[in-house]
Amino acid sequence: MSDNIKQAIQDSMYEFPYHYLPSLKEGKVFRLHRHLWWGLDYLTYMSFTVELIRSSEKKTPETFYLTVEQVRKAACAWLQAQALPYSARKTIYQHAAETITYYQQHNQKSRTSHWKKTLRKLRKLGIRISHLKSCVPSEI
Repeated sequence: MSDNIKQAIQDSMYEFPYHYLPSLKEGKVFRLHRHLWWGLDYLTYMSFTVELIRSSEKKTPETFYLTVEQVRKAACAWLQAQALPYSARKTIYQHAAETITYYQQHNQKSRTSHWKKTLRKLRKLGIRISHLKSCVPSEI
């Protein structure tokens, strides 16, 4: 069996990290579950944000938009900061925001560059995208 197949089988078995579930509360009571007080909030925020990204405006070189990785970064910062005092939370949030802003600006520059390069290639082939008919129905 190839290593890729073995890895795929193992990954499917670890879809959920069940080895973190069993615990002894105060060394006396055995539990097969854990209560994550922040779990529902986290799931709700992530689900809402992913839906927001999927339904957001069309990507153009000019627009900023969040990637799933940037949402994950923000959610991890929020989660990491929950038990900390306000000043520490603010520092963590600020660092995450700066990182996300950097990558948004970098992604925007990359999209613009890629768009211009693609237009130049098409022009060399004699294709003018402004003269192409749209395949999107007019009622949309």
